[in-house]
Amino acid sequence: MEAESFARAGYEVSVSDLSPNLLRCAEQRFRERGLAAREFFTANAQYLPIEDDAYAIGIAYEALYHAPQPVQALRELARVSSQGIIFVEPFTSPVFDALSRLGLAHRQEYSGLIPYRFKREELDDLLRECGFESRRLTLYLRFPDGYLPKALRESGWFSRLYLRIMGLARFFPALGNQGIVVARKPAKRQE
Repeated sequence: MEAESFARAGYEVSVSDLSPNLLRCAEQRFRERGLAAREFFTANAQYLPIEDDAYAIGIAYEALYHAPQPVQALRELARVSSQGIIFVEPFTSPVFDALSRLGLAHRQEYSGLIPYRFKREELDDLLRECGFESRRLTLYLRFPDGYLPKALRESGWFSRLYLRIMGLARFFPALGNQGIVVARKPAKRQE
């Protein structure tokens, strides 16, 4: 849980989730680890009950793509963050698309969700629209176990091929299907 890492480093954090059960689990983890949070609250990422610029930095880890309108959720994260945002989300990828077309990877999660995958061009336009002056996108290749059929995961030839593809992705980050985005807003001028 990302909030734990920031709290452990001494930052003041607030934790939100749409699921009250997951939020209770987060509170329990914080207590067990002796960590403090400003607040825990249930919220829909598309309509955050938070004032504009209430937090210095907004962070989302594999959360926006679960929203029915992930672009709206990203806009909300930007709205409540005064300095910048950090998020990790799925992105479009030629490798993942090819494996999906061949039936070697699933687009749908176990839950039935077909994750939204941001496109690089879309992201640049969206971040500019939200007032960010700079962004850094680091792509990497990631296929959670549930995306690859079990027979392929257990076959020796596919495992070797998969490891080679993963190795190539380090040298060709454009092949990545998961992205870490760090976006910064311009400093506000004192009047």
